[in-house]
Amino acid sequence: MIYGYLKTKFPTINDITTSPKAPLEFQALKSENPGRDMGYPPEFREIQWQSYPDVKPLDLSQPPEEVFQKVLALVRRQERWQIFQESNDQRRVELVASTQLMKFKDDVVIEVQPSTDGGSRVEMRSKSRKGLSDLGANAKRIQSFLKELRQSMGG
Repeated sequence: MIYGYLKTKFPTINDITTSPKAPLEFQALKSENPGRDMGYPPEFREIQWQSYPDVKPLDLSQPPEEVFQKVLALVRRQERWQIFQESNDQRRVELVASTQLMKFKDDVVIEVQPSTDGGSRVEMRSKSRKGLSDLGANAKRIQSFLKELRQSMGG
């Protein structure tokens, strides 16, 4: 009965992004997932919009370089996150996050992009390596991280 409840409460998707129309692509983590399709499934777009309408990019007034340094500091403070690759030039970090209970590994990418007003836009994607549904874990990870980042930037 519990499984049936969880199945109806959470959508059957395991890849969440702040921009379903133009999701970030994994670059470095492809080597950790040989033979696995690391693309964002187009059929997830509508499901994600309906299930997680509040998962969106974070816009900040600070310049991208400043925001990226804060992103790195926050990533390093996360208990079960391990940086796989970081690039100051691209203001991008790819990491592996392990879930607390079952120790599942999820692939995560965060990128800070310049916005037209001199500020920054933070994009993020989190993709489970196993399972058809992540039971909301990827959306929660993105929402929690971006909320913490916004607060740390004074927003």
